[in-house]
Amino acid sequence: MSASQELEKNATNYALEAVRLDKQGSRGMAITMYQKSIESLLHLVQLYPEYDLNKVYVQKAIAYQERIKAIQGAGRCATRTTSRRN
Repeated sequence: MSASQELEKNATNYALEAVRLDKQGSRGMAITMYQKSIESLLHLVQLYPEYDLNKVYVQKAIAYQERIKAIQGAGRCATRTTSRRN
């Protein structure tokens, strides 16, 4: 397996795990997996700047970053709601 295939496989596996954890409500671990997927995707783009799928990789990385922000925002809202009740 080539280096690019390995990075692509890792990015996919991290993303799948992130989605699974996200659905389970394991926000912290989901964020970690989304970040690992982003790192793998961006590493691919850096190593192979002329690769045809780079635009897709960057779009995925942006989408995962947006999901991280949404998870973090949901965590802050839950914390604020809980603290208001107390």
